[in-house]
Amino acid sequence: MLARRNLRLGRGDRRGASRLAVLVFAANAVVWGVGAHHSLNLYEFSLFLTFLGSGLVFSSFFWVLYIALEPYVRQRWPALLVSWSRLLAGDFRDPLVGRDVLAGCLFGALMDAFKRLVWFVPVWLGDPPTQPLAGPDWQFLGARAIIAAVSNNVIISLFIAFFFLFVLFFFRALLRKEWAAAIAFVLFNSVFFASSGSHFVLVSNLIFSFGTVFLLIRLGLLATVAQVVFQVCLLDGFPLTTQGSAWYAGISMAGILLMAAMALYGFYTSLGGRPVFGGAVFEE
Repeated sequence: MLARRNLRLGRGDRRGASRLAVLVFAANAVVWGVGAHHSLNLYEFSLFLTFLGSGLVFSSFFWVLYIALEPYVRQRWPALLVSWSRLLAGDFRDPLVGRDVLAGCLFGALMDAFKRLVWFVPVWLGDPPTQPLAGPDWQFLGARAIIAAVSNNVIISLFIAFFFLFVLFFFRALLRKEWAAAIAFVLFNSVFFASSGSHFVLVSNLIFSFGTVFLLIRLGLLATVAQVVFQVCLLDGFPLTTQGSAWYAGISMAGILLMAAMALYGFYTSLGGRPVFGGAVFEE
């Protein structure tokens, strides 16, 4: 209903929505093309039609979601979309884009480190240890499965970030106050993402939700997308190790290089063309 109303009124960033839909469709194509073995037969054609249908459904969903949500956020809370809109417009070298990507990487690393720390807290307090953390199965299925899984996680990360934006904006429109919307967001997400009734999990969710709403309000949508991609796709997706003799050291190095590339892109772009070690530093 919101998307239809915005289209009739001529509102909404249709070019940005189309580029987002193309990105989602391309990620689905990578998942289908790389994540499975293919053979030239009639059954393969039916699988192609299945992929085509699911890819169009997912990309259309994101297009409609963006058309429905973007005009209202831009009207009432435009600061949340500045760097995101620049990135969708193809301005990959904008310093604001680099700053938000770098900040998202930092917050993603901090939130993931805190999540790992919470796992040890019950033991330190004398309680039984919680369930061990385990990575996904695709980590050990080769490069094709890793590429497909990372592409699929990009779609999931986009959905999570837009979910956060929708929840925050809904509370902002309902409560009229930014601080009230932030509190409602933290409480809602803490309960929504609670996997158990443990008070350690609740405290962890509260801190994670607070960090997410702070990042979303302070820096906007792009920083939140970067945080979720860095945390879900890379930190949680790859088995990381510093032991070069480990049999999964190659997979770990791939994840480390991807994280380094993402962070270095954000850092270098945020400089806006200035040298990393400027002369002013040495003059001081």
